[in-house]
Amino acid sequence: MADPTQSRRELLLVSAGAAAVLAGVAGAQEKPAAVPPKALVFDHADKWTRATGLADQLGAAGFVVEALPLDRSPFTLDADVIALGSFASESPDYKAYVGRFGKELYKFVDQGRVLIQFAQADQTEPTPPFLLTTLGVKRIDADFDRALILAPGHPLMKGVPHKDGVVRWDREDKRTIWETLAEADGFEVVMAAEKEAVHPALIEGAYGQGRIVLTAVDFDKTTLAEGGRRYGSDAQRAFAGAFFKNLHAHAINVRNGTTAAPVPTPRVRPAQEFVEGSWTLAVMPDT
Repeated sequence: MADPTQSRRELLLVSAGAAAVLAGVAGAQEKPAAVPPKALVFDHADKWTRATGLADQLGAAGFVVEALPLDRSPFTLDADVIALGSFASESPDYKAYVGRFGKELYKFVDQGRVLIQFAQADQTEPTPPFLLTTLGVKRIDADFDRALILAPGHPLMKGVPHKDGVVRWDREDKRTIWETLAEADGFEVVMAAEKEAVHPALIEGAYGQGRIVLTAVDFDKTTLAEGGRRYGSDAQRAFAGAFFKNLHAHAINVRNGTTAAPVPTPRVRPAQEFVEGSWTLAVMPDT
């Protein structure tokens, strides 16, 4: 049976391409594909992993990489991607930045840009501070040893290593999904702990002309800050290598308005437990 999500994605991609032609893709914002996308990065050697590596991986994928300026509104910056590393929410500098410029981040996205935030701790950032009412999600204190790819046709999933749609880091800490996402509204769930998408691991939402990508996986971390030793597993690194190449292409397509809009995943709401002695009243129309 054909995947209806994939069919909708293909239809949206055709629509996006047609809209780009009608709008005149040679507009002021578009840059040639040969111009590499620029990523502004905030990374932090947090107390949980003590590791960094986001800037290096983006650079290896072909991005022009610079540190995110913390004293200026992101709305004014010339970049294609802002990338916020795993557990950045542990940093006082990050907290001050999003406290001051959180609303400016979605204005950055609206210009045909990508904001990607990796795994965060629910106790320091239970909800991303840069979301509008059209998008919603929270982080909760639950970890899982695997993630399922629910949208294999998504551009960020092209060529990522998996076994029958299952991704595992196979690390000593047993985590693949760390501090899972939950209650996602308005997002397409690309990866989750289960096929019902109750505990998302990677989601994408649209705002204006751009995209917001959130993860509950920390494959952006590669190197321990002290001593430079490797962090993570071979499986994690292989996934990251494919993902960041996909992000490079995705950023260009978002920039030029030639990518399909995300297909929001209906939110699964857990059934309420039936309490003995309760009753239901149904009112039917008088026909």
